[in-house]
Amino acid sequence: MKNYVIFFLLFLPYFVFGYSWTLYGPQGIKANDICFNAGSEGYTVICGANGIFISDGFSGTWNNYTNLGLPVWEAIPFDNTNILLVMGDGSASDGIYRFNLTTHEFIPLKQLPSPTFIKYCSINQSFYAGSKQNGLWNTMDGVSWNEVPDFASMPVSTMDYYNNTMVLSTGFYFQSVYNSYDAGLIWNHTTGNGNFLSYIAYHPNGKLYGIIPYSNSTSLRVSNNAGQDWDYCFWSNDGLNTLGFDVVGNIFVGWRNVGIPKGIARYDTSSSSLTFFNDGLPNLFINRIKTNPLLSSITIFCCTDGGVYYSNDYLTGTSDRTSIEDNLNVTSFPNPVLSSLQIEFNLTAVGGNSMTLVIYNSFGAIVSEKLYQVKQISTTRIQVNVSNFPMGCYFFRLKAGKYDVTRKMVVIK
Repeated sequence: MKNYVIFFLLFLPYFVFGYSWTLYGPQGIKANDICFNAGSEGYTVICGANGIFISDGFSGTWNNYTNLGLPVWEAIPFDNTNILLVMGDGSASDGIYRFNLTTHEFIPLKQLPSPTFIKYCSINQSFYAGSKQNGLWNTMDGVSWNEVPDFASMPVSTMDYYNNTMVLSTGFYFQSVYNSYDAGLIWNHTTGNGNFLSYIAYHPNGKLYGIIPYSNSTSLRVSNNAGQDWDYCFWSNDGLNTLGFDVVGNIFVGWRNVGIPKGIARYDTSSSSLTFFNDGLPNLFINRIKTNPLLSSITIFCCTDGGVYYSNDYLTGTSDRTSIEDNLNVTSFPNPVLSSLQIEFNLTAVGGNSMTLVIYNSFGAIVSEKLYQVKQISTTRIQVNVSNFPMGCYFFRLKAGKYDVTRKMVVIK
C-alpha cells in the first residue's frame, strides 16, 4: 500500500477572472474514472491504471490498493463496506470484483473478459456490467451474476438509463442500439441510424447523447427517442472519447486523440459551438468527465492520464453564484446521529419563508423529501427523524430560493 498526502480546498472563492484547474488526488497517475460517496464513510475512489486510490475526503490522504497490477476501469458504491468494480488487462483475471473498504481485500465475483463498465440502475435495483467479448450481466445481490440472454456473447460497450428507459450499444457498427421501456424486462433492437456508440449518457433533460467513433473521425450525436434516431451535434477528428454534464446541465466533451491533444470543451447546443478549457490542465488526454452527484456547487471533475483535476470557476461573472456558506449558515448535530438530527439555518438572506430538505443514501437515491414552511425568517431549527434509516452514510440537501447546500451525515444504530 502506498500513501499519498494531498491537501485541497474544494470550494474556491467564486468571483474570479478566467478559470482554473486544481489537482484532486495523487498527481501523475492515469485516472480512468472516479467514484464518489462510497461506503458508510463516503469515500472517494479513483480508478487507476494500477489499482484504486481511496480517500475519506477529510484527511487528505490517498491510499493505493492493487490486485495483480490490474487496471481498474470503473467503480460504484455497493453497501456500507464494499464497492463493486471492473478491472482487467485482457488476461484471465479480467472481471467483476468486490473491494472491501475495511479489510482492503479484492474479492473476484465473475470472470468477464475485457469489461467495459459497471453501473447501478435504481429503476430496477440491479447492477449491470458489460464486456467487449461476452455480453451484458446483471445482479441484484451483487454476488450471483446472470447473463442477459438478449446479448449473449455480444460485445456491449456502454449503457445508461432515464426513468424506466434503458439504452445500450453493442460493438457492431450498424444498428447497434438497443432500448428497453420497462426497466430491462424487454429489449428492443432499434432500426434507426444508431451505429456503434462508444459512450452514451442521459442529460438531466431526458435527451440521450452518444459518441460514434470511426476510423478517421468521430461525432457527438443526440437522440430524443431512446436511441431510435440520432441527430448530429458536431464532427471531430479521431479521438472524441467521453462526455459529461455539470449540475446545471452544461455539456462537456473530452478527447483522447493522436497528434496535438484537444483536451476538454463545453458544447453549446444553441450555437453548436465548442469552448475549450485546456489552460492550466496539465494533461489533455481525457478519460472521463464527472460530477459529484451530491455536490450542489457547479463543479466538474476531469479524469486524465495525469490525474484527476476539478474546476468550479469556469462560469465567471454569474450573479447567481453567491456563497452559500456565508448566507444560509447551515449547521447540523449530532453527527453521527442515532435517531434525530437537528438542522439549523438562516433564511434572512434568502428573502423567503420556505425550504426543501432532500436526503440521499450513498447510492444517490432519494430516501426522504419534505417542504418546510418557516414562520420566522431568521435562524430556524428543524428536527429530522432518521430512526428508520438503515445504518450508513447519507447526505442531506437544503434548498431555499437560489441557495443550495449539501451536508454529510452518518446514521448509527
